[in-house]
Amino acid sequence: MSDIVPMSPEGFELAKAKLKHMKEVERKQLEIRLGEARELGDLSENSEYESARNDLWLLDQRVTELEDRLARVQVVDPSSQPKDAVLFGAKVKCVDMKTKDEELFEIVGEGEADPMNNKISVSAPIAQALIGKKIGEVAEVKAPRGTIRYKVLGIS
Repeated sequence: MSDIVPMSPEGFELAKAKLKHMKEVERKQLEIRLGEARELGDLSENSEYESARNDLWLLDQRVTELEDRLARVQVVDPSSQPKDAVLFGAKVKCVDMKTKDEELFEIVGEGEADPMNNKISVSAPIAQALIGKKIGEVAEVKAPRGTIRYKVLGIS
């Protein structure tokens, strides 16, 4: 996989800290758990050993995925982006044309998404529809319940 992964400076630092924690803390804890389970005897019928081994394997997979993502990161400083159109890192104030509800979205990198805090991944359908739009333009988002139309009210 060679796709570039855009990420904010804060998101990049958080991802590096997460990787470090997984390697230096979580992995060591699992290795201790695996060693303790190994001491319990017969490995062929040792569910604690199998569980620890499986958890270690899953952690190693997550580490590999995160290392791959970090290797492809392009750190984008949102403050350096122009504010005349919606781009990565923008905070976009929109109004749903049907319900008249106002929404504020922040377009962030894949590993930074937090829908509860209105941080949406750059690859999310809403973000894809908003990218490139200017104030006053309407973005159409294809959703399971139909097309949602958002008018861009502000970009910061």
